[in-house]
Amino acid sequence: MFNSLGKIDEAIQDYQKVIEIQSKHVDVYNNLGAVFKEGGEREKSITCFQKAIKFSTNKNYLINLKIELRNLALKSSLFDSKNYSNDFYEMLLNIKK
Repeated sequence: MFNSLGKIDEAIQDYQKVIEIQSKHVDVYNNLGAVFKEGGEREKSITCFQKAIKFSTNKNYLINLKIELRNLALKSSLFDSKNYSNDFYEMLLNIKK
C-alpha cells in the first residue's frame, strides 16, 4: 500500500518519531514492520515484529504477529532452508516478554 503511494520513507520516519515518544507502542512496531516488509527490508521487518511481540499482551495479536514473523523469517537471509531446524522455529516463536 505505502509502496504504491510512494510514501514508504515518509511512513518510516513518522513511525520512528512515534517510537521515540512511546517506545513500547505495539501497533506502531507492527505497522513499521509492515512498511519495511512492503519495502523489501525483511530483516528490519522481523526486528519490528519481534518488538511488537515483546510488548503485546493480546493473545490473538501475538498469534498473528508470530505467524507473520515466521513467514518473514522463512523468506529472509536469516533462514537457511538447508539447515532448517525446529530450534530456529522455536526461537522465533518463544520471544520472552
